[in-house]
Amino acid sequence: MDVDFFSGETFSGKDIDNFILDENARAMYVIGNNGKWYVLRKSDDFNWMQFQMKTLDISDADNFNEQVIKAANNYGLTYYHKG
Repeated sequence: MDVDFFSGETFSGKDIDNFILDENARAMYVIGNNGKWYVLRKSDDFNWMQFQMKTLDISDADNFNEQVIKAANNYGLTYYHKG
């Protein structure tokens, strides 16, 4: 995965928080300045409470977004980029 988490090319921690809290949101997309599409999608079995419990220990981390994206499958999420 070749994503520069400090370039503004992918999701911020706030983006992820808002997405997770919106129970009606199934996916979110970002089109970076480089033209790549970044996608974060909730799997069919995504469980908000399980996500909260699994990420409790990293919730205050400066690189929360990076940790969630790198381990997305562990949290019931799918992350990919295209372009």
